[in-house]
Amino acid sequence: MVSRSRACRGLRKFFVDRFALKDETGKVRAHWQVERRSPTLNGNARWLCRCMVCGLEKVIEGILLRSKPPACKGCRAGR
Repeated sequence: MVSRSRACRGLRKFFVDRFALKDETGKVRAHWQVERRSPTLNGNARWLCRCMVCGLEKVIEGILLRSKPPACKGCRAGR
């Protein structure tokens, strides 16, 4: 039988590894370059990104940035 504290440590490690903040600073996603982290909104990590085509800055949620980065409204890159 596994001790209770060992089971809790395993469960805690699982959640920390799975839901830890993924640092996106410096990465390029589609035509967006991630500049820095922006304040969170409703518990979702947000990142300040710059369009590599026209230079427009936009705050994008991390989950959206990793799955389907939005098109740039300034130069229409990504459409």
